[in-house]
Amino acid sequence: MGVTLVGLSFTKILFYAVNQHAFPEVGFLDLVAALWFDVITISLVFYPFILLWLIPVRFRGNKYYQYVFRFLFFITNGLAIGINLMDVIYFQYTSKRSTFDLFSMVGYEQDMNRLWETFIIDFWWVILIYIVLLFLSDKAFRIIFRIFGNFSDKRFRPQIISLIILIPVFIVTGRGGFGLKPVSVINAAQYTRPENTAFVINTAFTMIKSFNENGLEPVRFFKQERAEQLFSPIRKTGDQTEIQLPDSTNVMIIILESFGNEWVGKDENNKSFTPFFDSLCSQGLFFRNSFANGKKSIEAVPAILASVPGFLDNPYISSRYSSNKLTGIGNLFKKQGYSTSFFHGATNGSMNFAGFSALVGYDSYFGRTEYNNEADNDGTWGIYDHKFLPWTARQLSKEKQPFLSTLFTLSSHHPYKVPDEFKSQLRKGPHPICRSINYTDLSLRLFFEEAKKQDWYENTVFVFVADHTPASWSDYYGQRIGMYRIPILFYSPSGKIPAKEQNEIFQQIDIYPSLADLLGFKETIYTYGQSFLSREYPPYAITYLEGTYQLFMDNYLFTYTNEKTKQLFNFQLDLSLEKDLLKETPYKKYENFLKAIIQHFNNDLRLNKTHISE
Repeated sequence: MGVTLVGLSFTKILFYAVNQHAFPEVGFLDLVAALWFDVITISLVFYPFILLWLIPVRFRGNKYYQYVFRFLFFITNGLAIGINLMDVIYFQYTSKRSTFDLFSMVGYEQDMNRLWETFIIDFWWVILIYIVLLFLSDKAFRIIFRIFGNFSDKRFRPQIISLIILIPVFIVTGRGGFGLKPVSVINAAQYTRPENTAFVINTAFTMIKSFNENGLEPVRFFKQERAEQLFSPIRKTGDQTEIQLPDSTNVMIIILESFGNEWVGKDENNKSFTPFFDSLCSQGLFFRNSFANGKKSIEAVPAILASVPGFLDNPYISSRYSSNKLTGIGNLFKKQGYSTSFFHGATNGSMNFAGFSALVGYDSYFGRTEYNNEADNDGTWGIYDHKFLPWTARQLSKEKQPFLSTLFTLSSHHPYKVPDEFKSQLRKGPHPICRSINYTDLSLRLFFEEAKKQDWYENTVFVFVADHTPASWSDYYGQRIGMYRIPILFYSPSGKIPAKEQNEIFQQIDIYPSLADLLGFKETIYTYGQSFLSREYPPYAITYLEGTYQLFMDNYLFTYTNEKTKQLFNFQLDLSLEKDLLKETPYKKYENFLKAIIQHFNNDLRLNKTHISE
């Protein structure tokens, strides 16, 4: 167990070295807490080994029985260290430790063999470190076993005493103490700042705690009547008159893979990786101060299409609540006579987007199978954007109008592959993603060149939104303000949506109610967002990561974890989140508002009430 503890400690040092921009302040107490969670993890994963070692049987000295010990150690140690090493790299893309849903997402991918090949080529050094650690661990195990693995003493009394004393010790340690409930991921924030949670815990711990998890706990911060007063997910739409689009206007939602604010717009050299998208931003309603509600593509789709924030450790699509009834955007538009379609150039079944889009009312799904030309496959994720996007524009002309369609781009994703024919004209930047974002922007221009030839184009409103931010290059975008900052744009070629840059807070879950308002649908919908045309509350954004809820409102970032208020920062002035204003600024308004949202979310998901009853 000591050998594995050393291995976990080494992987944590490596994890910090690669991702230190996400942890600006790590102190001695953080190191102690990290060691404690490693000890808890080792106690949990070594339970089978401990029992076999301590159980008083006469054949413990048998060489075959001792081979079992070596095999158990090799598997236990190898898995614990291996999945910890995995997050050295994967954390850059998710900003959280991996949970058991990772394996369910892998199950959705049909081309994992090619993805593994890419990861092995790009991150060979992690695999090399893993092999070296396995070799050193096995060598250390055999040396220790020769010293302590002598079972020649056949007396039962000391064996039974050891069993009686040590089993409770390891049970208590594995639970994390004498608390009523075992320590979980959410408890980590009690030992450190919320932004350091991922450093303190380890991936083996989050995998164990998210396996076959019990689901959401019922919440009762307030009586139901009071909770409804503070926040209600029930919205009436269509009564505003500020901007009213004509009846039967087509709607095209374009989800841009990894288009975080860090790489959108002009840089310090007055150059841009997204010149075409920037030109559209100057012609539409551009929300500069907007936020993603999660850190993964699989969290973005429910947020955008059903206004469900990513308040679960396992994303909604792969959670136990994925079969709940949702009143999604497709359901609403179909009710108004729209045809609905979802386009994504990946292998059909990827991320289970096909299944989820059908759940929220999309009739048709177009992926790599429907595109049906493997010559345009990028060899990793699916069809190249510069091919799939113009094809989508042509395909939409076959859809019955008015239509609601969603297009999810593909190529601005690791391994950031771009076609050879464009390499010379694409702009490189400090991070490999820069060139692939520039390529996706070029593909977007090709989509619009094709779309302008179609008869549906002028009668369409386009909504552009990033799914999440990518791996960050700067300290600001590695912290919990910047890691959610994305662009959101409403654009109408006919000019019916005025060109304006909006600085108020906006978020992915606001898109659904905003579109319902823009099109004048007089309906009642279930949403955790609000329309920018008819706000009931001050502009806000909500996020969740590793047990910590965040609320952005009134220039403040309010954090709440483990049923306790944690921090309050002025995120507009204090970009590094250095000055906690909790003791000098009234915060009850934010606490009560966020608690009411959490109460609705947990209880409604548990009771399958995340929809409007017919």
